[in-house]
Amino acid sequence: KEKEKEKEKEKEKEKEKEPEKEKETKEDATKKPKESEKQHDYVRGSSFERFLQLLPKCINRTLIDVAAEDFYCNYNGKTTRKRLLRALFNVPRTQLELLPHYARIVAILTPALKDLGPSLVTMLEEEFTQLESKKDQINIETKVRNIRFLGELVKFRICTREVIFGCLKACLDDFAHHNIDVACNLLETCGQFLYRSPETHVRTKNMLEVMMRLKNVRNLDIRMDTMVENAYYQCIPHDRRLARPSKRTPVQEYIRHLVLSMDKENVKLTLKRLRKLHWEECEDYIVQCLLKVHHNKYVNIPLVASIASGLAVYHDALRVKLVDSLTEDIRVGLEKNEIVMQQRRVMQVKLLGELYNYSMFEYPLIFDTLYLFVVFGHDAETGGGVSGAEDGPLDHFRVRLVCTLLTTCGQYFQQGSLLARLKRFIAYFQRYLLSKANIPMDVEFMLQDTFEQLPSRPPRLHTLEEVEKYLRVVDEQPQQQVQGQGQGKRQRRRRQLEEERTRQNKKQQQPQQKEQEQVVKSKKKEEEEKVIFVEKENKADESEESEEESEDDEEEEEEELYQQKDGENGEQEDEEEEEGRGQQVEDEEFTRELNKMIGDSLASGRSRHESLRIELPYSVELAGMAAEQANQARGAGAEKPDMQFKVLLKKGHKAQAKDLFIPTTCRLAQASQSLQLADKEKQEELKRDVMRILEESEKASAVAADAARGGSSQRRRGGGRGGRRAQCTTHILAGSGGASAAMAHGSGASGPARLQPQPNLFQQMEQAFGHH
Repeated sequence: KEKEKEKEKEKEKEKEKEPEKEKETKEDATKKPKESEKQHDYVRGSSFERFLQLLPKCINRTLIDVAAEDFYCNYNGKTTRKRLLRALFNVPRTQLELLPHYARIVAILTPALKDLGPSLVTMLEEEFTQLESKKDQINIETKVRNIRFLGELVKFRICTREVIFGCLKACLDDFAHHNIDVACNLLETCGQFLYRSPETHVRTKNMLEVMMRLKNVRNLDIRMDTMVENAYYQCIPHDRRLARPSKRTPVQEYIRHLVLSMDKENVKLTLKRLRKLHWEECEDYIVQCLLKVHHNKYVNIPLVASIASGLAVYHDALRVKLVDSLTEDIRVGLEKNEIVMQQRRVMQVKLLGELYNYSMFEYPLIFDTLYLFVVFGHDAETGGGVSGAEDGPLDHFRVRLVCTLLTTCGQYFQQGSLLARLKRFIAYFQRYLLSKANIPMDVEFMLQDTFEQLPSRPPRLHTLEEVEKYLRVVDEQPQQQVQGQGQGKRQRRRRQLEEERTRQNKKQQQPQQKEQEQVVKSKKKEEEEKVIFVEKENKADESEESEEESEDDEEEEEEELYQQKDGENGEQEDEEEEEGRGQQVEDEEFTRELNKMIGDSLASGRSRHESLRIELPYSVELAGMAAEQANQARGAGAEKPDMQFKVLLKKGHKAQAKDLFIPTTCRLAQASQSLQLADKEKQEELKRDVMRILEESEKASAVAADAARGGSSQRRRGGGRGGRRAQCTTHILAGSGGASAAMAHGSGASGPARLQPQPNLFQQMEQAFGHH
């Protein structure tokens, strides 16, 4: 209850205070007009000197109206009018914002004071004529103030149109330097008023067309060019319709948000989210968002390139679309050369360099773009023939583009042909710089910083002679390197050919040496056999004499000889087994030697063609094994396996061999199969001949062994001088084998037979190879 009582008391107090507040608001309302009147009292009621001092402070319409009323009511007189006219004429040249207000006060007073407006126009016209006649390039602020004051008076219809068109015509007759500034300021002040007025529309339109033709004919400074265009389009605005904002789908808004809100911390997350999108539907819009780098921050351009490279790993078409669209936009920017597009063009060139850093394309595109900046719109040889719209002598924006691209990716052109290309471009780039006049200081500093960052650190050249010398030095260096490389390659090639020849000679000499060694060994064996045969004959004669003396000793000797012969027969059997094993080894060696001979013949055929600088080892067996393995891998159940061929590919200075599988139904495969079958038949014939020769030698050795055993048994039975001779001859000839042993055995009764030399195994094989 106490709280409720307190609240009621507070409400009563507030009700008592409400009438007091209403009284205060009424008093404030009555006081406000008095304060507004005090604001104008600084003009009214003061002296004329005070009036002139306070006149520059009249900076709005209300104050100017009050000042005009005060002058007409209080200070209207002949002397005061002259002093006011002088004060209006001598407006400060730096306070151009006062000109519209002074023109307004003149327009207000002219109906009452008819000599004020014409007198002021006459004074301004005389000043303009005086400044125009001097033809000097000073007092630009005074000229601008004069022409803008005339323009403001035209809008209040104080100055006549003949006067203003006369001033504009005088500027267009000598359209250069300060006259361009004066004409542009005049059109900016009253051009739109003159163009839209029915009386002056046609003449203003003609004047504007003349001004634009003069601008296109003359190579103006970029500042003046921009000023003329601004004045023209301020008079005749573009007929541009308001662009309706494009409606984006929620997915497109999401993609745009991901690309534009990207930073170093969420690059991987952005790439992951973009990969999760439906690629066929969103690919075009993703490329469009990546290309709009001017909507993004300059610092985030490397991040955009990293996103593009990450997506290109999974989608190859993105690489082509992105690079193609980017290079096309850069060329369109060179053709239009609009100032509005300059920041966008710098960011596009930066993106191109970052894409090269992420290996999105090869280096030729970078050099093509650099030369495009230097050559586009110029004569490729002289650097002349330039139109002002494309690249004027005072337009240095392309220099900025070249510096941006070189600072982005020029650090990777460090050695080899890339460094030589970079040096050559720098020479042409400096010749391009000599065609520019008055390079600004900021551009010069940018050039110095760019050259310091390059790996070659080229010098700054200032004359055409220095450029020509530098070009000669750059052109001579790669030629010397190429000549040195060519001489080194020729020497290596000669060494390789000499080594190949020595290897081939050694391989050809090795079988000849083996043949000679074998012939020498066979001759030595025959001589040793002859010597042994003669010695044993002498021993046999001596033994016959001793037999007559003691027959008992013969029987003992015969038993010993029989035992020795049995041991020799066992040794011969062991030798035959070893010879069988050796034949298998010889067959394997034969196949190896045959493959080597075929490989050497192919290598010698290749070495004859010196023009073909490709050396590849080739093996028949390896190729066949590779083909069989490939066919087995492709499926054992295949009905028609393919044949494998070796294809030689030359990439640069290196040769590579790749497998090529061709169906067996092809003519090439059938021809190669027929050749392989013919080679196999030849090998089998050779093998059969060799085996036949070996079998004959084995039979001859077996016949000799049988003959030796039969002679020994006959000698044990009857015993006699002839029997012992036959036994000795068979024993001697058994090692050589052949029909000679049998002949010696057959002629045992009639004495020793003459030996006929039997050709060895190697000679027979040589005859067989020669036949084939």
